[in-house]
Amino acid sequence: MQKIVSSLKRQLKALGVLHSLQKQEYKILLKNNKKELSKNQFAIQRLLYQLQKEKQELLDVLEKEFRVKKLSLLPEIINSDEQKDELKQLIEKIRIKENQCMEQATKNADLAIAYLEQTRDLVNFLYDQIRPKARDVYSKYGTLNTQTTGPCIVSGRL
Repeated sequence: MQKIVSSLKRQLKALGVLHSLQKQEYKILLKNNKKELSKNQFAIQRLLYQLQKEKQELLDVLEKEFRVKKLSLLPEIINSDEQKDELKQLIEKIRIKENQCMEQATKNADLAIAYLEQTRDLVNFLYDQIRPKARDVYSKYGTLNTQTTGPCIVSGRL
């Protein structure tokens, strides 16, 4: 039982670190610092990997020792009221922290998508500004390239 409680506490601490890294990522996104952003995202990915590994190990222990496949079912099996309350509190704190991380991740993703759209719109605007408006322009061979859009008579040899 102590293994499970210590694993849950580690997960709660890891989620706290993840949330602070996500807040830091948001600040970095606002500053548009690409080097710091890549370092931060690497740290987040590494932490998510470790968190997933910790969760999987916990689920393996639950299945092996208690034959339970979900963490939320564990408090119902425990006989001690004190341990049951502690588990319920830890599970609820983890759920709250996961929701906070999800909300922050959504804010970060929205900001990154906004930057992407802004950049794409700017590139399209600049492209429209440099693209020739008239169709009568010089071709790549140096001759005047006149394109007609309507019907015309073709003359020449076959």
